[in-house]
Amino acid sequence: MNRKRVVVLARAGAARERTEAAIVQAGADVAALLDPATASEDDVRAAAPDVLLVILDPFVEQALDTFDDVLGDPALEILFDDADVAAKRDAWETARWARHLQAKLHGHDDVLPPVRDAAAAPVAASDEPLGFQAEMEALSLQVAAMPDVPQSRSPVSSTASGAVVIAAGTLGNSGDLIVSQHHRMFLYQRERKPGLATSELLVQAKHLVDNKNIFIREGGFVDFFSLVFDRHEIIYAEGVPAESLMVNDATVNRLPSELSEDVKARFPGLSQNQHFGTEAGRQFLDAIGPETLFKAPAKPVLDRQR
Repeated sequence: MNRKRVVVLARAGAARERTEAAIVQAGADVAALLDPATASEDDVRAAAPDVLLVILDPFVEQALDTFDDVLGDPALEILFDDADVAAKRDAWETARWARHLQAKLHGHDDVLPPVRDAAAAPVAASDEPLGFQAEMEALSLQVAAMPDVPQSRSPVSSTASGAVVIAAGTLGNSGDLIVSQHHRMFLYQRERKPGLATSELLVQAKHLVDNKNIFIREGGFVDFFSLVFDRHEIIYAEGVPAESLMVNDATVNRLPSELSEDVKARFPGLSQNQHFGTEAGRQFLDAIGPETLFKAPAKPVLDRQR
């Protein structure tokens, strides 16, 4: 596998430093670190990059006009990241983002941490993949520290309160995944779709319903479980990425009143920004066909149609 050469266009600071570390973890070479305030398109081309990674903040966005030619060069792969998000990545988040970056650079969709064969000989902690041990330990500590949140048990109907069932295999999930209609799945596309700012998409489950492989379950009761972290996170459910509960006024106020008040009391002052990615609505999905987002064709669950 050839090592990609990456030019980072960003101002100096924590965001650029963490991004540089992620590029190295992703198995690529940092060809140059350029500040858009002093660099030019000639500087970018002189580094002979395969990829130009732009870390966006208000200043960088204003300076991008001077880089129109390289940004429009079809021979270059252009990636964008958010400076605020990049600056806050700690060791395990950097390791996770490095896997997503590696997937982008090498054109695959394997973003899961490496899984060790349970039958294999034990591996010393020092031999674990870079960042993996820290990632798992940090995630375990966050989960262990979370306060108990009361469950909201609601009757399921075929309208607003119905649960969405994503049949096994539809998005690469190992088993049937049951989520609320507003729960957003994190979908990565190898090529950014026209009209979207990023190739990372956050899609509400209700927008994926096709009544074949993804459908609304009728009747009965459903228990929803949500995880809350210090930041809005992407976690894995049945092997596919989905969002954690994003705590801010807009989302919390849509919860049942007793649960909303409890979350506000348990996490006073917590107001999270969305994880990096672009929200894709139903209108956009209808235009491209939701099935284009599916990992592989799944066997239709015809007996579960409404």
